[in-house]
Amino acid sequence: MARDVKRKYGGIGAGRRVSERRAKLLAAGLQAFGTKGFAGSSVKEICGLAGLTERYFYESFANKEDLLRCVYHGLVEDLVQSAEQILKSGGSREDPAMALVRLFFETLRDDPRIARVLYFEVLGVSPAIDAAYREGTRKMIQVVKETVATAFPGMDEQFLERSIITTGLAGAVNLILMRWVLEGFSPPLETMLDEAALLLEKVRRAGFLTRIIHDGFRD
Repeated sequence: MARDVKRKYGGIGAGRRVSERRAKLLAAGLQAFGTKGFAGSSVKEICGLAGLTERYFYESFANKEDLLRCVYHGLVEDLVQSAEQILKSGGSREDPAMALVRLFFETLRDDPRIARVLYFEVLGVSPAIDAAYREGTRKMIQVVKETVATAFPGMDEQFLERSIITTGLAGAVNLILMRWVLEGFSPPLETMLDEAALLLEKVRRAGFLTRIIHDGFRD
């Protein structure tokens, strides 16, 4: 019977220890990929950052590529969950759309490692990582759809769901963020937010986006 009971060390069960080691490796992966890059990092170096031996690496990950996929997935999920909380809360004191814009800009500025992994280190690694990137992009497009629906109430939801407009908006946001990262987060955050707020206000006043998504492309 004793053989069926997983051993505990310091009162911590085996499953919890595995989870803790995995979390350390994910944090080390973000540090390595976000500073030295995927190609410039090795499993040995990542284990050193985590304070673990290599055998524990393979306890949770098949290889370095698998770790990159998991790091990327975690970053996307964190952003999506934060975005959904903003949308559900109505943005609190701030317009929900602007609160989301602030979330994206502040996340990248406050931790450039996240920016590097999200926008650069996952590109061209392998078909598996490409698939993870496409899935991450799909999730971000869904966030944009929900944001547009919140910012422009009364729209045709079916048209919004099938329209390529939200894909284009998501792509535009990504390109703006990528350029901002490449420019060393210049101009300053508040300048970027002011310009985004001005653009959003002009679009709302013109009613252009509302007409397209509500009426479609009918004459």
